[in-house]
Amino acid sequence: MYEEFEKAKNATVSDTELEKAKNIRLAEFYREMRTINGRANTIGTYEVFFGTTKNCLMRRRLFSGDQEDVQRVAKTYFGANNRTVATLIPDNAEEKGKP
Repeated sequence: MYEEFEKAKNATVSDTELEKAKNIRLAEFYREMRTINGRANTIGTYEVFFGTTKNCLMRRRLFSGDQEDVQRVAKTYFGANNRTVATLIPDNAEEKGKP
């Protein structure tokens, strides 16, 4: 499994994949902003992480990453110590007396 993380760290993201990811995130942002709760959450998030709500609606800042940014973040966070591995084991119906 660790090999998959290593591949991801060194892979480059295509322009199409990056644009798709940005479009998905932009759509999520607008969906969240449709509700009062979503707006409050966004304002609170900006205040906590950036210390200001000044650029809260500036999409340019939210979606300005490029392929190099993606690779830099992958190299920083995709490692053996930064992962959680879960193994899902199906229930055995016969052991529980089910047909």
